[in-house]
Amino acid sequence: MAKQISAIKFIGTMGNMVGSKGLDGKVILREKAASVTNPQTQGQMDQRARFKLASQVSGMMDAVAKTALKANGIKDTRRGTTNKELMKFINVDNAGVAILNHEFNLVKHPKQTANALTAAVTFNGNLVQGTLTGVQSSELVAKALLVYDHRDDQWKSTSVLDTNSGISLGVSNAQTDSSQLDVYFYAIVVTPSTAEGRARLNNLISQDADGNYKINPNRLDSSNYDYTRMLVASSVRGVAAGDNEPADPAAAERQRNAAIAEFLTKINAPMKPQTTIGLREYASDNNMSIDEAFVALNKENVSGTIDSLELDYENTKVSNGTVTPVSLGEPDLSTPLKVGVPIDSSNLDTEVNSADDIVHLVVLARADDHHGYDARWATGKREDTSVEVTVPSFWQGYFVEIYVFVEGAENSPKPGECSQTLYCGAGRIA
Repeated sequence: MAKQISAIKFIGTMGNMVGSKGLDGKVILREKAASVTNPQTQGQMDQRARFKLASQVSGMMDAVAKTALKANGIKDTRRGTTNKELMKFINVDNAGVAILNHEFNLVKHPKQTANALTAAVTFNGNLVQGTLTGVQSSELVAKALLVYDHRDDQWKSTSVLDTNSGISLGVSNAQTDSSQLDVYFYAIVVTPSTAEGRARLNNLISQDADGNYKINPNRLDSSNYDYTRMLVASSVRGVAAGDNEPADPAAAERQRNAAIAEFLTKINAPMKPQTTIGLREYASDNNMSIDEAFVALNKENVSGTIDSLELDYENTKVSNGTVTPVSLGEPDLSTPLKVGVPIDSSNLDTEVNSADDIVHLVVLARADDHHGYDARWATGKREDTSVEVTVPSFWQGYFVEIYVFVEGAENSPKPGECSQTLYCGAGRIA
């Protein structure tokens, strides 16, 4: 029986052991065969031919291979993983030539997009083109175009991850000699699935002369983006084959819900100190965050397309509950940089509420382009005649929406609980 008393790391051969460096710099120790009678067996030569072609293809696929790795939750530097996958699709003929079965998919858990996709290979003079139709403006496409020329036994390739739906490669007499070419087009469509994923697209690395944004695959991940399967189109010695992916209606709903959640979270951000009060009971009862509660209560008030969403501000809820609300008069915006709302205490009933109940006034400012939001607030009591908030000087001319809700005081029958939201109207700050 042996006893390990220390750790030894080495690379190379020592006795009948072989050390090698594996993934992530880990040292792997393997047993070395005592003898090899024929290092040039047919099986060994076939394996080397397969590995050589797999390594060559994975290098030419570049951005597509890296994007597939990110889709699978693997670092995009793990080219060896791609090589291993590709070897499953490579056979060796009787002459010892490795042949790629080009119809494969490297994305383990693909998702359909909201739109139908079609991949095709075409020829235009000296250009070989791979084209993907159906791509939306909010999507990225990882593409690779591989061309094997039988005339000189050479490969050419190009690959990129950007916002363009097509890719091309110059090949001499491509259109007239298409029967001498094997062309393979691979594409993966990448769709942001979260607010963080969409936000990253606003900080893309570079823009080329044609206005197409390029991004490094290492900025992707498997949690903030959805990935289609790998679409494959080809033209092998002039025989063309395309690929189609049907639309997924559920994907459209997922994308819209994600966009609405992002839109409402942005609106809630400046009001959050107040919605934390107004929605805390609802959020707690439904095991939600305040942002999730605001989205859940207001998503039905959002209309428009993903790129141009609109909120029904009159029905927006910044609070939720059963506390008796107050009666309100018309809001007053006549005083510069002030918003006041009269309070009618006729709803005061000591059996169900308290004169000390807190009246929250929330003023939401929005830019005319609906993309900028700010908020200010003030508090009063149910027995007060009015509640007023002073806004910053830079708000002058801002268009505002005005909301009120009531929070039960400590001596109220419902301490800490809130009323439904009262919409008081809208106007411009004087």
